[in-house]
Amino acid sequence: MKSYSQTIIQHFTDHAKPIAAICHAPWTLIDAERIKDKNLTSYKSIRLDLENADAHWVDEAVHRCNTGGWVLITSRNPDDIPDFNQAILKELD
Repeated sequence: MKSYSQTIIQHFTDHAKPIAAICHAPWTLIDAERIKDKNLTSYKSIRLDLENADAHWVDEAVHRCNTGGWVLITSRNPDDIPDFNQAILKELD
């Protein structure tokens, strides 16, 4: 049985809606089976989990990826929130 968050993520990706995730939030993308071939950043401690799920991890304050026909905006940690917020606003503009 899918969780509510898996259903939402799958709906967003199926309809090319942008998703933003910071810190450990990309774990939910693994659970929703929507991380394969995406380029992203996250908190360093989940890098291996993301790579094992066939994602491509980068160490950047903010990363935007449109692989697979939907946009994923990711950030590493709370220190990156100002840049993360700007990237989200730019995407939604």
